Amino acid sequence: MTVSMVEWHCGIGGVAAALGDAAKAVAAVDIHREALEIYRSNFPGHRAICRNIESLTPQMVAGWGFADFWWMSPPCQPHTVLGHRKDLDDPRSASLKRLLALIASLKPPNLAMENVPGFAESQSRQALLDTLESAGYAWTEEVICPTAFGWPNRRERYYLAASRDTSAGLASPKFDLIRPKPMGECVDAEYDFDARLIMDKAFITRYAGAIHEADRLHPSERTNCFTSAYGRSPTRTGSYLKLPNGEGLRRFAPQEVLALLDFPDTYRLPVDVEPRKLWPLAGNSLTLGATRRTLSRLAIFADRFAGET
Repeated sequence: MTVSMVEWHCGIGGVAAALGDAAKAVAAVDIHREALEIYRSNFPGHRAICRNIESLTPQMVAGWGFADFWWMSPPCQPHTVLGHRKDLDDPRSASLKRLLALIASLKPPNLAMENVPGFAESQSRQALLDTLESAGYAWTEEVICPTAFGWPNRRERYYLAASRDTSAGLASPKFDLIRPKPMGECVDAEYDFDARLIMDKAFITRYAGAIHEADRLHPSERTNCFTSAYGRSPTRTGSYLKLPNGEGLRRFAPQEVLALLDFPDTYRLPVDVEPRKLWPLAGNSLTLGATRRTLSRLAIFADRFAGET
């Protein structure tokens, strides 16, 4: 069975990539045109819509057609230190507020979401749970990092799954959906010669001790979480890769960042777009294994994850 879904704040299509042919978007919604172009090129059978979520009414959303499932990835900045943790007072929370109103009105049968760990202690979370309770959902939530399961990229996140089918309940997550993998398998040596990625000696000297230098040869190496500021802010936005024979450092290519997020080899980024434009799109996406783990709690995806334990 192919599940119909609405993918809110879809970006480049992390949920579509996680589910493959198990789901089809009646609407994949975002305001970032470049992200939507990449979404469309990888998932031509899905309907990508460039819209401001705050402008949508229940009638507009219902007009897209029935959806078994909603996925939500609302902006994380209202819940981060760098975003000053303004929570519901942050203007960027407006889209989440509208989504809560849409949930209360349309009551999609199943939904799930992802956000930064700070969401777990926020007023936004409480508003979400209040909405779910009033609309008759059962839900489950957790904060996990895929490194706990042997995945080589740190990306701790809050995840929630909810369903109005309370008779079926919410299943225990499938545990081998985040499969251990050496970091080195996510790296492509051809990028060692890409001048756009090489860091100069002045940078390496200035930030020595302040950046994480990843060694592709170390079997248990883990990269830091890549953020949308990777390529712009030098620290706390991701890791740098050691070049062979101690020849220096380079940034991870956008395609390598996606590999560290568990995107399949078949997923393609445009070759004619500069890395500095692609890093934010990759950094805003999802860890697919952790996303599948959350989705495996929903009965509608039982067939998709059949045989997984």
